[in-house]
Amino acid sequence: MTRVPLFAVLLLVAPEPRGVGAAEPLTIGSPAPELKIRTWVKGDPVTGIEKGKVYVVEFWGTACAPCIKCMPHMSELQRQHKDVVFACLCDEKEKDVRDFVAKHDKNMGFRVGWDEKGRMWTAWMGAAGHEGIPTAFVVDATGTIAWIGHPAEMDEPLQRIREGKYDPRVAVIALRFQKARKEAFRAENERLDRGNRLAVQVEKLVLEKRAAEAVTLVDEAIRKEPAERVWYGQMKLQALVADPKLADRALEYGTELAGAASARAHQDRPTSQVLLHIAGLLSAPLGDAPPDPRCCDLAIEIIKQAREVARQEQDSGERDQIEFRLHADAQLAHVFASKGEYAKAVAHAETALKAFRTATPPPSWTNNKQLRQNMEGWAKQLEESLEEFKKKAATRERR
Repeated sequence: MTRVPLFAVLLLVAPEPRGVGAAEPLTIGSPAPELKIRTWVKGDPVTGIEKGKVYVVEFWGTACAPCIKCMPHMSELQRQHKDVVFACLCDEKEKDVRDFVAKHDKNMGFRVGWDEKGRMWTAWMGAAGHEGIPTAFVVDATGTIAWIGHPAEMDEPLQRIREGKYDPRVAVIALRFQKARKEAFRAENERLDRGNRLAVQVEKLVLEKRAAEAVTLVDEAIRKEPAERVWYGQMKLQALVADPKLADRALEYGTELAGAASARAHQDRPTSQVLLHIAGLLSAPLGDAPPDPRCCDLAIEIIKQAREVARQEQDSGERDQIEFRLHADAQLAHVFASKGEYAKAVAHAETALKAFRTATPPPSWTNNKQLRQNMEGWAKQLEESLEEFKKKAATRERR
């Protein structure tokens, strides 16, 4: 959930969701900001970040469904790690926070603080450039930010941070990837806004019987953004068709546009498959160069995202969905093997092979002999890789 704190309403002109006097940019490896809460709605007060202790500082909202959903999980983590200081903060009206805690008390086995005037939001969330909740920050025993992310993904990092065995490099890669996604989504939204504004302008001109002006307007837009030719071209066609004097041009352009759209449709693939392909390029370099461990970590994050995207791709066919599930786990197996994590490689390879053997083949498999042979060959190669992973995993355990 993305929310805007009340204090941010006065700061809409700012490029980032930060208040005046906000903290320096905050990320993994940064010293933790101060933790000053005057009003604790539940639990013992926390007076600040003390060296030698591990802290979880989480931001949530009373109307945030994902926040409410993960509260039992947060409670379980606090129960498991009694030495960790959980501080879950909300900057809504104090009465609203108290009423919520009273209603959901049995699911909130952790401290709850009222973030008066959103000061902690500014110092933590604003400084880190985060807007979505729930978001948790884990502070290690040195007072350093060791992890930032969704509380549902915090189990393993928190355990390793407590043990002093945590390597923050993977978390840094994951955080950078999420920020890159955020910027890409922002750019995509801006692109859609430009197109939608153009559509409104074209419609207005067409209704005013100024179709020729609309055509000129769209031509200029296509000149600036040729990648949008198919989308913007539909607006141009709308204008051409609206003016009988432009009928010949409409026919010619309509034919051209339909051809371009058809070619584009055949070239495009579901986003999940594109992401999987990118992950493959990262984790399996062309030639004999070994994969960079950091690239493998990034590949894992991208495959995770590809899985989420695949769940939302309702338009992709049954074959695409099945093949994606198989290849995602197979690729994760090879990535973990590249990292030397053979136990995880074995688990993912076995998952992929089990899915392949138990899945009901779509008609495109059963009716296509070559495709069926290709999939059987793929499974055989993965079985060979699995045996290799098992041997290396056993060797690693004996050391």
